[in-house]
Amino acid sequence: MPNFENRDDRPFGGRLGGRFGGHMGGRCGMMGEGRQGAVRHGNMYRFMVPVIAVSLMKLGKAHGYQIAQEAAKLAVTEGPMDAAGVYRVLRRMEAMGFVHSEWDTSGSGPAKREYMMSEEGMMQMERLMLKLKGIAAELKSLLDTYEGLLEKS
Repeated sequence: MPNFENRDDRPFGGRLGGRFGGHMGGRCGMMGEGRQGAVRHGNMYRFMVPVIAVSLMKLGKAHGYQIAQEAAKLAVTEGPMDAAGVYRVLRRMEAMGFVHSEWDTSGSGPAKREYMMSEEGMMQMERLMLKLKGIAAELKSLLDTYEGLLEKS
């Protein structure tokens, strides 16, 4: 069964490895699509998946553009979120069964794809958020140690 961390069926793109499951600098996929420095803070493109998933959970059912707008509010990077990357992540998440989509033909203009989280996607998000909470605690410990060292000097 694929999951958000499965190295063979990853929705993140880019190279995986290391403690955080991704390489945190240089060239990357998804956000940077091979461009150097596409996202600041060490190319934290991996955070697109939880940001997009939480945005979709908040919206319930939404078009890709709406998801991208909501995700931009939650982004954990300094630079803007790549809208094309949002669509790539949504397509990969759908291929893995974490997101469902259907065409919305009710409005004027061309049909738009509407996305919603699947039950499997919700379960995967729970697992991923537990992992992110652990990472957040480790980062807090690192920052507290650093601040303690600054206070001593």
